[in-house]
Amino acid sequence: MITATRQPGQRRWLLAAALVAGTLLAAIGLPSTARAQFEVSLQLDKRNYVEHENIKATVTIQNYAGADVVLAGPGETGWISFDVTDISIGTQPRPIGVRGALDVPPRVLAAGERFTTNITLNRFYPLNQFGSYAIKCSIYYAGSGEFYDSNRVTLQVQDANKFWEKAVGVPPGYPDAGAIRRYELLRYREQRQAMLYVRVRDERSQQVHATFPLGNLIEHESPQVTTDYTNRMHVLFLTAPRVYVHAIVNPDGSVGAIHLHEDNGGARPTLTQTNTQEVAVRGGADYIPPRPGDPIDGDADGQPGFRSMSDRPTGF
Repeated sequence: MITATRQPGQRRWLLAAALVAGTLLAAIGLPSTARAQFEVSLQLDKRNYVEHENIKATVTIQNYAGADVVLAGPGETGWISFDVTDISIGTQPRPIGVRGALDVPPRVLAAGERFTTNITLNRFYPLNQFGSYAIKCSIYYAGSGEFYDSNRVTLQVQDANKFWEKAVGVPPGYPDAGAIRRYELLRYREQRQAMLYVRVRDERSQQVHATFPLGNLIEHESPQVTTDYTNRMHVLFLTAPRVYVHAIVNPDGSVGAIHLHEDNGGARPTLTQTNTQEVAVRGGADYIPPRPGDPIDGDADGQPGFRSMSDRPTGF
């Protein structure tokens, strides 16, 4: 992840190095294309997102200049930025983030070096609402005074069906103890596959603290959900044939634990709650995802078989 921590003295030194390097290259008569040749590529972790879900971009920069360079913005500002355009159907393309340089410290890029960084885009750009968007990354090189652009990628932000919610207090030991948070369970369908999402928002400000998928959802069994005495949310849902996920989500929006269970012949896993409001899974058995060639029970003629890799839940 990109961070913006750098001592002022270090930043001034690196920026000075960049300017000196650019001046020397110009003095020996190299053309601008030789002074700085970069290949910038942009990739997203997927194409479709749920509203407020983290949109994670991977930026890769290849230095083809034939010399070491320092990437630094003008006046010690950031050197990496994104052009974000709303291209939703029925609307005119509308820029919503243009050349807004992120506060990224200077970086030395050796000759031939490939540098990769990951950035969560909706921490910096308004990409949390329903719509279609086009994104392009640009980097600035002070030695040439030019921007170098990446390829253009598109994404869709979609809504999901909320089918359960509950407000709880944030207990001691978490940030903002005493505040009220609201858990929400969402059902999102992409083509033929349903996904179960969780969202945690602040009850007063409505700020969303987290939105993320828990896994594939087989819909012929409804998810079981409750909260325990520490106000953690427990969800048990069917994610693959006979395979259940028990997910525990904390009031701050982090995942407390993920456990896998299976129906081992009629004893289906079930969420239960004790008199002290502790939550546990009863029935079934712990599920161990298969590895290639793992043996299973014999087939009809008594010969040993093998577990299918399709039995492994997606994402686990």
